[in-house]
Amino acid sequence: MKKNKIGITVGCFDIFHFGHENLLLGALKFCDSLTVILHDDLSIFQNKKHFPLQNFEQRAKNLREWAFLKGIVLTIIKVEKADPSYLIKKMKGNYSYFRGDDWVSFPGKNEIKKKGWKIVYLPYTKEISSTKLKENL
Repeated sequence: MKKNKIGITVGCFDIFHFGHENLLLGALKFCDSLTVILHDDLSIFQNKKHFPLQNFEQRAKNLREWAFLKGIVLTIIKVEKADPSYLIKKMKGNYSYFRGDDWVSFPGKNEIKKKGWKIVYLPYTKEISSTKLKENL
């Protein structure tokens, strides 16, 4: 796959863990920088029927700190609806969109297809998830 300048992913990134890191590093193999469309607390509730353990500000801080330590260019955009299509519609350019292969029918997929962006499914890290971490608390 040809390397794009900017990749995009959408997520909650609650309790940042090595599965999240695997997704981000996997995406960065195909792009120079990455934009993370980060769900706010209410949109997570709308999608998952529970609120995140960490609020939006903490989750964004975790992502920024991780990127800084890795020397990675990372842009964070806040999404305030369960479906990020309204943000994707506004974006100009040709991006690659990255996500884990555990959820192939995701909000915003139709808008991504309309724009002609390549969707790249990266392997889901089976050993860990925020849900599993919460269950063990």
